[in-house]
Parts: sequence; structure tokens; C-alpha cells
Amino acid sequence: MAQSNDKVVYPKLQGAINYSSWKENMISLFRTEAALEIATGHAPQPARPAYPDGLDKLELQDLIRASQPASSAASMTITPASGASAAAPTLPPAPELSRDDLEDRYQAYLRKWEVYKGWLKRDSEAYNIMRRHTEDSCRTVLGKGTSFEAWTALANVYKVLTFAPVIEAFEKITSQRSETAKSKAALTAAIQQSIVEFCELANVSPDLMNQLEPLILYQSLGPEYYHLKEQIKMMKQTDVNSQQIRSLINGHSVSTVKPPPAPSAAFASNKRKAGQEDQPSQTGRSNKRRKNNRGNKSGESKDPGTGTGTATAEVKKCNFCKKPGHLEQDCWSKDPSKRPLQRQSGQSNPAASDGS
Repeated sequence: MAQSNDKVVYPKLQGAINYSSWKENMISLFRTEAALEIATGHAPQPARPAYPDGLDKLELQDLIRASQPASSAASMTITPASGASAAAPTLPPAPELSRDDLEDRYQAYLRKWEVYKGWLKRDSEAYNIMRRHTEDSCRTVLGKGTSFEAWTALANVYKVLTFAPVIEAFEKITSQRSETAKSKAALTAAIQQSIVEFCELANVSPDLMNQLEPLILYQSLGPEYYHLKEQIKMMKQTDVNSQQIRSLINGHSVSTVKPPPAPSAAFASNKRKAGQEDQPSQTGRSNKRRKNNRGNKSGESKDPGTGTGTATAEVKKCNFCKKPGHLEQDCWSKDPSKRPLQRQSGQSNPAASDGS
């Protein structure tokens, strides 16, 4: 059976089968009641106030005076003289509180109880939310403690552990790089903290952690630590530990000499050089193409009448005089007024001697 809140229906917890989705739904409900930090343990229970709830100012003043330590005079031991009876010591009265001091103490007393009761109310609401959204067969896991205790108990019983958090923790370690750290000491400290988190998630034993930490520190070193990494490789296995590597990192002078390029990079470099040597032949082929283009253009002729270039395969031919070089509309045999003018003095147009 499902429960609803603000017209949103949330399935009840049935165990590990739906714990993951149920958890997200409960977080949403906790937020609506301002109880998320209480249920998840980020807001621990405040201490119960020292004085009982519901006191007025005079009652609080009497309790404050009664709780004050006795004066030093009362702790003194009085030895009676010979033949005299011992008299009980007289305690000095407790000092009176001023009106302002009493008012301040009373307001602080009220605030403490307000905070304490407010926490209890939100804790109770968070617990009831979980109980209402849990099947009867699973309610025994809730226990009878605080909402955080119930939340933790359910996680311990029904949470399905996946490998994703372990992968994320390891990626956090390997993503640490020297160029992102302010100093070498900050780099090694960040890596070490990430390793601790990773080992806790992966349930790594202390002995295995001691072996993993130097390897992870080594892997996180960037290319500027090339010579240091070579030095670590040559160390005896018994001398390698996380403390030793951290000391080497912090005392290492970063060298500007980078490691030799990988084979793939060298191959690419040689390929680029070979490409540069082939450029003359490529240039020759380009020149040959240009000559061919110019040869094609030389096959074009110009119209003696219009002066425009036309392809040889498309020579104009007059339908009136049947002669090439012009069209019927420009034919001077048909219309003498269209005869071309002489281009040079004493020299007539060759077409004029045709008798057309």
C-alpha cells in the first residue's frame, strides 16, 4: 500500500528490492519537514538543558543559587579549644542575582528549551515519515531510537553496495595532479586523504593499504617528476613506503627535461618530415595542371565582330552568307551599314575583301 503527501504517492519500503528509490523519496519528504539534517545525522541531538522545563524567573533564581558551589569558608575545618564544644560553621548566604543578570539567564534558559524541543519535534516527524512508508515486515528494523538511528539501521540492512562509489573514489585519487595543487605538500596531502576514503569504501585492510598508497602516489606524479619516478623504480622494495615517497616528492626539484616522446609521436614527426620532402613533386604536379588549364583556354577564339571569346566547338556561322565568324543579325552582306570599320589606316577589314 502506498502513502501520499501533497498528492504525490510514494511506495512503501519492501526491503532491498526498492530501498534505493525509497531512500530518495524519504529525502524529499524530510526536506518538506526541515528534518533532513536530523534524519541523516548532520544535526546531532542538542544537550538537554540543565534546569527543568516550565520554570518562572523566581524558581530559576532559587535553583541557580542552590546550585552555586559553597564558599571556601564552609570548607574550612574548625578545631575547637580544649573543653569547648564544636560549633557548626556558618555558611555565608549565596549572592543575589541582579535584575539584568537574572533576565539574561532566564532568556538563555528559554532558548535552550526551545532549541531542544524543536529538535525533538523534527526528529519525531522524520521517524514517523519512515514508519508510515515502511511495510510491516520491515518496521522491526526501525527500532525505537532517533530518526538517525532508524535511518542508519535501514541502510545497514537493505542498502545494496555497488562498485560505483569505489570507482569514483579511485578516480578522485588519480585525478590529483601537481599542476592543480598550490604546493607539493598540498598535493601529497590531498592524495593521501583520497586514498584513505578509497580504502574505507573498498574495505581495504591496513596491510593492503600500506602497499597501495605508494603505488597510487607514484601513479599521480605528472611528467615533470619523470626523473623522480625513475629514481623510485630503482629503490629496493623494502625501502619503498608512503612516507618515503612523500618526502621525495616534497624535496624534489622539478626538472624541465621532459621524458622522450612516445613511439607514436616519433612516427608522426617522421611522417610530417616525409610529407615536407614530397612537396616539390606535388608542386610539379600542380604546375602541370596549370599548364593543362592554359592549354584548354588557348583553344578558345574570339569573335572578330564582337571581340568576345568563344570555344572552337561553338564558332558563329551566318545563316545568310553561310560564312563563319558572325551571325545573320550582324551580317554586313545583308546590311552594308554593319560592315566593320578599318582598324588601321590603309588596311581594310579582311572580311570586306570577301566581296560580301
